[in-house]
Amino acid sequence: MTDSSSSDAEDFGDFADFLGTDEYVPVTRTCSGQFWSDLKNQALGPNTLGDIVLMDEFGADKQLQDPGMNNGGLRYACVTKSGTGNGYFIRGSLTPCCGKSVPVYWIPWKTGVTVYAERAWFENSICEYMITSQLSGCRFVVTERHVLHVASNAYGALDGIGGSKRRDEAERLVTGGAESRRLSFSKRHGDLAAYKTRALAFGIRYETGWKYKALSNKTNGGTAGSWVTLVG
Repeated sequence: MTDSSSSDAEDFGDFADFLGTDEYVPVTRTCSGQFWSDLKNQALGPNTLGDIVLMDEFGADKQLQDPGMNNGGLRYACVTKSGTGNGYFIRGSLTPCCGKSVPVYWIPWKTGVTVYAERAWFENSICEYMITSQLSGCRFVVTERHVLHVASNAYGALDGIGGSKRRDEAERLVTGGAESRRLSFSKRHGDLAAYKTRALAFGIRYETGWKYKALSNKTNGGTAGSWVTLVG
């Protein structure tokens, strides 16, 4: 399977703040196969799955500390319920970690560039899902042929209108200007403590084909967020 090419995402920060609790509760290491069917059945609008956190190889810390581990490609995802029981942790590994882990195509972020994959690389493979890094300042793009994770600072982009145009150009260099669906979040420098909006994007294989949808929420408001369809 071919590796992806390359983006920026903000660290999750404090997990207690993320989960809306005063104290972080360790994860319960009982893998949940039910999560994946619930993800497929999740309706648009209000999120009923609770907080979803990407961890280990899928986590922002791992990618920052060990750039060699954030290459895209086939991974195995294992899901556990959070210690509070109000959400899920998704962990990634190079090999199956349990009988309930599933093959996914992983698209990470790399600062200053665009990570991309041709949809045919994974839609015609054993992968059942596509997962990309958390978006908080990045752009996720789906075209008929590609999926992209555009770094907030891709192609020398900065915040503001000029930065958006730079990200447009970074996107165009991969897609050639093809029609696309986007999910974007702009960072607010100087007020990072107040910037708590994030999004997760998933590609999901159904019997009728692949669909792409995203969950967005504010991590400091205790809200479970809402789901939107990008393609499908």
